[in-house]
Amino acid sequence: MNALPLSKLLNRRATAALAVLFALSGCASFGRHSVLPPVTAHIPQLLKQACSSVVTIPERDLTEADVARLWATDRQSLLICARRHGALAKAASVLEAK
Repeated sequence: MNALPLSKLLNRRATAALAVLFALSGCASFGRHSVLPPVTAHIPQLLKQACSSVVTIPERDLTEADVARLWATDRQSLLICARRHGALAKAASVLEAK
């Protein structure tokens, strides 16, 4: 039987115990980390509503210039509103999910 001397056995156990303690010490936290509570935003429901409908067409005969003007006004306002509404709705969803 080839037994290790007691001093070598104790030395191996001490080395193994130190290795375990060093590994576990990496899990310990020595500093305090303060986390601020999240800031919630309240966005009025009015801002999250859909864009209004198209322009009102007058009850009269329209010239080509009238049609072009009304069409351009309608398209421009709808485009601006759709972009604004899309960005606002996305931002509101992100903020309210936090």
